[in-house]
Amino acid sequence: MLVMSRILGLICFGFSLVGCQRARPEKFIRLNPLPYSIQDDLALTPLVEAAGQSLIRFEKGQKPLKFGKLKVEASRYASFLNEFLALVDRASRNSSEWKALNNLDWVTPQGLDGGGSIFLTSYYEPVIAGSRVKEGVLTQALYRRPKDLVEVGISFFDQRFDGIRMMRGRLMPPQSADEKISMLPYFSRREIDEKGMLQNKKLEVVWVDPIDAFFLHIQGSGTVELADGSRVLLRYADQNGHQYQSIGKFLRDKIPAEKLNSMEIEKYLRSLDANAVSQILYKNPSYVFFEEKAGKPITAWQTEVVSGRTIATDVREFPPGAIGLLIFESPVFTSPEATEPAFWTTKTRLVLNHDTGGAIKGGARVDLFWGSGDDAKRHASWIRHRARLYFPVPIPKGTALLPAP
Repeated sequence: MLVMSRILGLICFGFSLVGCQRARPEKFIRLNPLPYSIQDDLALTPLVEAAGQSLIRFEKGQKPLKFGKLKVEASRYASFLNEFLALVDRASRNSSEWKALNNLDWVTPQGLDGGGSIFLTSYYEPVIAGSRVKEGVLTQALYRRPKDLVEVGISFFDQRFDGIRMMRGRLMPPQSADEKISMLPYFSRREIDEKGMLQNKKLEVVWVDPIDAFFLHIQGSGTVELADGSRVLLRYADQNGHQYQSIGKFLRDKIPAEKLNSMEIEKYLRSLDANAVSQILYKNPSYVFFEEKAGKPITAWQTEVVSGRTIATDVREFPPGAIGLLIFESPVFTSPEATEPAFWTTKTRLVLNHDTGGAIKGGARVDLFWGSGDDAKRHASWIRHRARLYFPVPIPKGTALLPAP
């Protein structure tokens, strides 16, 4: 996922697995009826309110929604979404009405197994301690967007790069009359944190623990609590242009594969001295800049995130704004102190495709926003497994889509 999940999504933490491979986007499978019973497990009001944000965009003439080769005009999808939400409203008052949703046309990407399986991770909004000045263990600055960070839309110069995100870098003034202005990569994490390339530029927003800072960079948005009880709400402002690198892949000999998640990685990092921690963190050159901004985190689609409802996907594969059904295994903890789930339970949940992320690539990757704070962090850390994602779609008669296997 930033905007919340431009970077985030992220915690592939070395699980390139099947999770980050690309599915064939032109092939979506058609199902009628849906082979699963729908029984949403969360309050539906936030879903309806967030879907309303989608409707506003669609009614203003958004581009057609693409489900593989199937294109649905935004106005047609807006009408369909209104009808779908009316069915959801009836189902919220009478559970037997869920069956009406099952009988709609649904599509799913071929995904990992040719039948709709995707690799699911989860992200959250951290809440961490901080200060307006450097003190004690709060030695890492969170920076505002530097003024010398420039963006270049290379697709304007070559159509082969159409859809590619902006290139980021810095301009190097000519050193002599014979030289021209050149563009160089922006400073990396090591150059910023070790060499101090942003010091003395009045860019510091707050100071936090270095490990907390790293994970806040990954999530892309968060809340910093100051000693006086006040809070600083930080939102994604920009990124340095370097490709995100998972540090998890460098820790496979330190942490068992079945426990290689963000909480275990943090626990391991906190067992090391400061220099050893830095050398690991520098392996990810990507760096996020923040701005102080009140309100909830904002998605890449410029909507507020909704706990348990917002998903991040690759916009080249899944249509922004679409409503979907996510079926996944959710961890269950026996106490607030438990760090490992006692068991897992199946969740069937309506979600909104409002976000995207630098590590969320291909037609088989989905990232679910869990919420804010430590409990959300605990749950999100363990979500890293196969799941299924389906989209209800108004399909015109005669449309060629793959039948269900």
